[in-house]
Amino acid sequence: MLNLDAIANGVMQEYPYHWIFFDNLIPKQELFELLNTFEYDKYREQFRCRMILDQGAKVLPNVKKFYDAVKNKYYINPSPKLSSVWQTLVDELVSLPYREAVAKLTGLNLERQIIRISLSQLDSTVNKDLAPHKDSWFINNRDSGMALTHLFYFSEDWKSEWGGSLQILENEQHESVFQDIPPQLGNSVLFLCEHNAWHVVSPISPLAPRPRQHLMVRFYDQQVYLKYLWEGENCTYLSLGI
Repeated sequence: MLNLDAIANGVMQEYPYHWIFFDNLIPKQELFELLNTFEYDKYREQFRCRMILDQGAKVLPNVKKFYDAVKNKYYINPSPKLSSVWQTLVDELVSLPYREAVAKLTGLNLERQIIRISLSQLDSTVNKDLAPHKDSWFINNRDSGMALTHLFYFSEDWKSEWGGSLQILENEQHESVFQDIPPQLGNSVLFLCEHNAWHVVSPISPLAPRPRQHLMVRFYDQQVYLKYLWEGENCTYLSLGI
């Protein structure tokens, strides 16, 4: 399904940080199948985002303790039962060829990275107060090990006046917009979680007839991520087998 050649042979933009836009990663037929079976509502537990796969849970020796530690319930690989087209996409996103394509694009060593995949919906009621942020080199002043974010958008016929664009920022100010990327069906953005990777989602208008929908893939350094979760805890790292 995924156009891995487009990923592997892409050229990252270097200003204001490393990022790249795609509009050719998933064929149209599969895009519409994914749109029509978007899995967010079926598995939703939070109002903004729903985790459908978390390799981080897989490497912890005590799953219940992991649940308690992050104050939430995450699905463990393998993911919950998805529709066939969504399962195909998830399988490809955790495959070695996808990892290798992203590594070639970014120049990062992703061999031992943890992948987390989530679905998200935003509308005017939850989007109005979003601030510029980084995804995020540091969370609560601690390094989470996040290396990169890859976004796939699933909003058909989305109009610019509805807002909801991903805005690549030059700095932490709302006004420093360098690039405005609408959440149109088929659009995709990948960026490195660098110290200056500021971005924001522009406010969504109450006139938007449907939520802004996207899938988010994040890569984390395994040991840094687990240290972030388990600071001060006795935890034995287990092999990912990837």
